[in-house]
Amino acid sequence: MRANRQKEHSYRTIRRWIEDGVMPRGSQFPAERDLSKKLGVSFSSVHRAVVELEKELFIIKKSPRIRIIAEDSVSAAVKSDSLKNTIIFVSPKYREDLPMYFKRPGWGYYNYIALLVAIQNKGFSAMMMTPEIFNSEIDMHLRNRPFGVVFSENSGLPPPPETCSKLFNAGIPFVAYGDFPGIDRVTCDHSSGTYELAKYLISRGSRRIALYIQEDHRNGYWIKDRLDGLKKATSEEGLDYLEPIYELPLKGVTGRNEEEYFKARAAFSAGCLAPALLGSNPPDTLMLLSDWIVPQISTACEVLGKKPGTDILIAGYDNFYDETPDFRLNPALPVATVEKFLAESGRKMAEILFARAEGKLPPEPKRIMITPKVIPIEVKSSP
Repeated sequence: MRANRQKEHSYRTIRRWIEDGVMPRGSQFPAERDLSKKLGVSFSSVHRAVVELEKELFIIKKSPRIRIIAEDSVSAAVKSDSLKNTIIFVSPKYREDLPMYFKRPGWGYYNYIALLVAIQNKGFSAMMMTPEIFNSEIDMHLRNRPFGVVFSENSGLPPPPETCSKLFNAGIPFVAYGDFPGIDRVTCDHSSGTYELAKYLISRGSRRIALYIQEDHRNGYWIKDRLDGLKKATSEEGLDYLEPIYELPLKGVTGRNEEEYFKARAAFSAGCLAPALLGSNPPDTLMLLSDWIVPQISTACEVLGKKPGTDILIAGYDNFYDETPDFRLNPALPVATVEKFLAESGRKMAEILFARAEGKLPPEPKRIMITPKVIPIEVKSSP
């Protein structure tokens, strides 16, 4: 109740300031944190009030950080088709608090860069925002009628059902990267990719392959597919299927500098790996979820007395092992990785979006699956 009262107080006060000219029309809207201090209310109460004022077009959002107090003429001129030449990109990568490895090119940027080029070649512009912002502001965006919406790599999570329903009902075409049933999407065939990777590792002499999974990703849509691919490959070769090794959530691990933080993360991973790697019948190969953790896991294995490339093989995924920030701290190479062709995925997403907008697709959701490719990497063992 108190939170609702604070929100209503914030809403009424800010609206009165706009209407009375205390906040001049056309000027930049103050920071929400400054307003919360001035009003003596919580930041969340001010934010909720601002969202309401945006929906009512008292405030116009120009970018994630810049809002403008709408002029009378601007409010009246914001028509239902004001975003008709704009495609909204929704991705968690626009959050400033993301770890650096999520912001590097190989993780997902190739996908969205290809998308961006494709839409710009069609004469359209892009508006970038996080899922949190888009979901909270969807009603305002629907009133402005964007040409379409793209959900690029979104940490394995589908767009919320309510968001999808509103887009469907408004007739706004949208497409996602990821295998999410019921919507237009482009996805990677992770089962095939992992199967081919496992077959390659087996040809290299691997007999006990374990998939190493961060607990935070346990329920990712791609995990089941990757496990299915591994099961198929080991079954065909008459090998034991090893249950995945799960890394506990990474909490409270710090360091005074980047190198110390890396060593602390590697030590944490070593603790999670120890029961399996130091057991009576340990895996001889670790298959990782992504290349970004190759340096960390290689260091963790060394902490446990396992020499990568000799005592244990480490396989990556995503084909950007030499672009990760940790690579300069430990330039460890996986014995192989998997290329997901993210740029091709981006182009296919653009094709689906424009085809849906032009009425060229049947009502059923369109699904395009990209077949990945195993990339062997020559690892030179040190003497």
